[in-house]
Amino acid sequence: MFIRKYWLPVSVFIVAIAGVGLYLLATQPPKDPVVIYKAVKPLEKSTAKVPVGDTSQGGHFHADGTWHEGPHETEVPPAETPAPRTTSGGYWSNGVYYRPAGYVPAYPRGQISSNPFFADGVPEHLKCPEKWIGVYAWASGEYSEVDQKMRQIYREVIEQYNPNRPIHEVWPRFIADELFYQANADIPPLDPDRHPPGSFAEFAAAPERAEAVDRIDWLVQNALDYPEVAKLMIEDSMTCFNAWRMELGFDKPDWNAVTLVDGRTFYERSGYRYEFTYTDGNQTFTSTSSHSGGPNAPLVRINLNETSDEELKALGIDYSIIPYRQEGK
Repeated sequence: MFIRKYWLPVSVFIVAIAGVGLYLLATQPPKDPVVIYKAVKPLEKSTAKVPVGDTSQGGHFHADGTWHEGPHETEVPPAETPAPRTTSGGYWSNGVYYRPAGYVPAYPRGQISSNPFFADGVPEHLKCPEKWIGVYAWASGEYSEVDQKMRQIYREVIEQYNPNRPIHEVWPRFIADELFYQANADIPPLDPDRHPPGSFAEFAAAPERAEAVDRIDWLVQNALDYPEVAKLMIEDSMTCFNAWRMELGFDKPDWNAVTLVDGRTFYERSGYRYEFTYTDGNQTFTSTSSHSGGPNAPLVRINLNETSDEELKALGIDYSIIPYRQEGK
């Protein structure tokens, strides 16, 4: 029941948290080399003469005065052959992406953990299988098997290996790891059979293109290192997901803000629709708004004339203020 009831919101967020959009590491251009100029004494002109009977036509002097009658054969330096260009390579076959031979994934994990419960090592059955190190679930061809393994690992770690550290201590470390994953992602190209170039399917595959999502060993690593966050995904999934997107820069501050007819600002909660009414004299204004709630989302009706600033703030949420960084959370 635990998995059936909670896995859907967990899986939605898990697919989002792993591992992007890619961050470029800024590097400073190298400084110009220091050049030291040294005065050079010019060579004295040779006073050697052309031997009698010879002419200077076709001959030449060397710097030491030696005369050669004919020209040397000019040696043409071999043309530079450009080094072969290597790529991340790989190819798709029957829905599975195969990396090139010798491929080494960036930052392979899933075998050790910073979780104090695993100070003596991670049990074998909780480790990421070797065949999935550096592999993205959506490019593995084994999504059902991956899903089953992830359920088993997340459930056991949350239930048996959760040190229950304060979330305000764990969350910054979790985000630091997430930023590292995003910066070091090596996302496979889209399968041309499923996402033909220029098709709507290619355009719609934003999560697979824009974010470092679904790398299996990093999914395992999140569970092993931060059971508190994994549990948070279940208990507060929508806020957790939006806070994660805000921390990683996928959303901008005030993305869920709406200016109301009475001039106040309201921050909508995800998954709801809102209806605002406001009476000014003999006129009543009604407006509806929703940033992320579909037509069947719960409707929240707010009478602005009867709602104080404190009450209005409590009804919404400003996702740019990360609640999990606040002590006491």
